[in-house]
Amino acid sequence: STNEMGHFSEAFQSLVKVYRKSRLFKMVSYDAGACSEENGREVVDEKFQYLYGLKGSQPTLLDEANRLLGGLHPEQAEAETVDVESNTRAVTRRLYRTSEMAGFLDWTHLKTVVRVESETVQDGKVVKHEDRYFISSLASEVLSAAQWLLVVRRHWGVENNCHHTWDTVFEEDDRPWIEKNPQGMVVVMLLRRIAYNMLALFRTVTQRSEERRQTPWRDIVRWLYQAVIAATPEDVDGLRAREVSAVVS
Repeated sequence: STNEMGHFSEAFQSLVKVYRKSRLFKMVSYDAGACSEENGREVVDEKFQYLYGLKGSQPTLLDEANRLLGGLHPEQAEAETVDVESNTRAVTRRLYRTSEMAGFLDWTHLKTVVRVESETVQDGKVVKHEDRYFISSLASEVLSAAQWLLVVRRHWGVENNCHHTWDTVFEEDDRPWIEKNPQGMVVVMLLRRIAYNMLALFRTVTQRSEERRQTPWRDIVRWLYQAVIAATPEDVDGLRAREVSAVVS
């Protein structure tokens, strides 16, 4: 009966209930789909910080952010990273931030607004230029400019490494496998999550070098598929006993 804007509170409170005592996180990062004053206040009231994407769903905030930061030029950026994707292609990201919107309108918990400019150069020409805005309850001076840029990069890492993987590699939307039984669909979804977590651990822990960690998801899934179809009874015989022995030792 609602979209993610209205469902945010329930999802957030579930997260807090499970993880509050673990101290595993201090900031909630979410796209503009849940960016509202009420959701921001709830996060702050629970003693956490938020980072929300800022888009047209909050036009007054976006206009003010664009007025303060939109006209700044590359030489005025506080932090910059360059990702060389190939011999002919590179992506530069620049960060601009302001504290002037603290408490803007009725957003009494708002402290920092950042703009991240992304510029893609192919064969010496700019082929893509994009600005993204974010708002946060965390005071600007708590993090360095480079750290703010990293936080935004990590924000998009959730989409790129998680949801995008299910959409494009696992093809979840195109292959639900079970359509008429809701419980069956949930079971398949959970199995996919288990598989994703196993592969994510393999990618980030077993593939120790930074270069190997960047192995495309499709390659990792293909390796798993090949291992499964090539395995013989001899390969899996006694596998559980070997696993237990390895854990004990």
